[in-house]
Amino acid sequence: MRLPLGKLYSDFFKMLVIWNPSTGFVRKIPSPSFQIGMIELTDARKETHIYEAYYGFGQVLPSDDYKLVVMPNAGCLMQVYVFSVRANCWKVVKAPDLLRSPVWSTALGTYSNGAIHWASFRNPETFK
Repeated sequence: MRLPLGKLYSDFFKMLVIWNPSTGFVRKIPSPSFQIGMIELTDARKETHIYEAYYGFGQVLPSDDYKLVVMPNAGCLMQVYVFSVRANCWKVVKAPDLLRSPVWSTALGTYSNGAIHWASFRNPETFK
């Protein structure tokens, strides 16, 4: 399983649907019951507001589940939001303090041992 990185826009959770055209499966993803912290960027040319986050979607074979993973670009706040299609709910995973203010790679995540992994890097001078 590989999850692509992408960007979410302000109305992302208002219309998110999973659809498999080969099976006819359709599921509307419910809006999270918590606020997903994202940095608001203003595009002066278009006068629009963009909320950045990295996201991915994939199948977890051992549990026969599909997961949506959202990592907001929220400065030093590092939480990951995971939606399970099977359980039809969101959960919040707090990342270790070591990962505060990382610079995430724009490459695809890599699936290994039932989990998705993204590479990040940071200037060693910022570690404290």
